[in-house]
Amino acid sequence: MPPPPRLRPATLLELVLIEPGVYRRVLALDYQAEQFEVFHRRGLTRWVHYLGTPLILWALLLLTAGHRLGPFPGPLVAAAALAAWYLRLDLRVGLAASLEVGLLALLASLAADQGLTAAHALAVLAVAAAAQNLSHSVEPVPPVLTGRGFEGFPAYWARASGAHRVRLLALNLCYLPLEVVSAPRLFPVHVLRALHRLGWRPGWAEDVRTRAAAILEGG
Repeated sequence: MPPPPRLRPATLLELVLIEPGVYRRVLALDYQAEQFEVFHRRGLTRWVHYLGTPLILWALLLLTAGHRLGPFPGPLVAAAALAAWYLRLDLRVGLAASLEVGLLALLASLAADQGLTAAHALAVLAVAAAAQNLSHSVEPVPPVLTGRGFEGFPAYWARASGAHRVRLLALNLCYLPLEVVSAPRLFPVHVLRALHRLGWRPGWAEDVRTRAAAILEGG
């Protein structure tokens, strides 16, 4: 089978964001679930994100401790804003995600009362983001980086030029903060997947898997 044709050169924004649509369509839960499936195929990547995403949210909520909006503490205000976002996505998923975010806000407030500071929160963000970013090394490299289609990392690295290798290493400095920025939008996707595992709307889950598989095969 001949190799797939080379794609047009990616812009710098595309190289950094990989899939810009996920940052525009933050109110499209189905689309977010599809893209999570595309870029998190391996069990290792998924579980690192399942653990790292709530940890990042907790650290972000901890950063708001010590701040207030009128009589309301910062973690409560931030959790309420996230809950409003998640309820807008889907009522059932939003309710479950809101309860979990409320628990994370409570834990962040308790941690602040025990003396944890913004420095601790930043350290947690750095470690969690690095772990999530590193976990992507077992995933197929997307077309925006290969210029062809999805490729396994060993194959991509073996055929990549020195300039492309340096580019990938430099881009990883951008991917670290993106792991932090992406945590709030990925959290309801994790809740959705958990509900699917519990038997809620299995047809939705199968449809997402089918579309993701088609994207990977077509890419």
